Amino acid sequence: MFRKHVQPMVTMMLALIFCAGTWASPSYARAEEVPAVRAEAGNLGLSFTFGGLATTTTGTSEAVNALIFSQVGLRMVLNENLIFPIYLGFGTQIRDRENVDAETDFGLRLGGGLEYHFRIWRRISPFVGGGLLVAVDEPAGDSNWTFGFAITPTMGVEYYIADRVSLIAQYYFNLIFTIQDPVFDFQMGTASGGALTLALYF
Repeated sequence: MFRKHVQPMVTMMLALIFCAGTWASPSYARAEEVPAVRAEAGNLGLSFTFGGLATTTTGTSEAVNALIFSQVGLRMVLNENLIFPIYLGFGTQIRDRENVDAETDFGLRLGGGLEYHFRIWRRISPFVGGGLLVAVDEPAGDSNWTFGFAITPTMGVEYYIADRVSLIAQYYFNLIFTIQDPVFDFQMGTASGGALTLALYF
């Protein structure tokens, strides 16, 4: 009777020990250490930027009156250290209500820059860079076109969560010039919280 109950328990314990040994074996550890496949020279990447770490207007959804539009980007990989990101956002909205003059909101964002990844580990690489942004807005109303130009130094980190798929967290420093006839405006400061971007390379 004793042997009948002990033998299954011993078998189970040996099976658990074997599984634990396999889990902790050098071959499994080496598999875990294999880095993700990174973007290579000549690859292109699609990028989708979210509000990220806090509210920000650089490279994310923006509003022109009732119009809300988002930006999508393309990342051109020049080599392991240099990436050229460009992005575009566009939207227009026409509201035509009865007994009310038609109202049109229009917004356009076009920008590009350069990232230098100065240190590369298995899945992570910090970078510095900068870019230029052109913005044109025309909210509903008369004579209210706004033209904007921004210089955006940036710093951030790219982390590969899977093969050719990465998350990018970055902060911007904005130098913004806007013209709305007859007013000229200048702003300078860091973007609030930066932005979070998902990139897929192919």
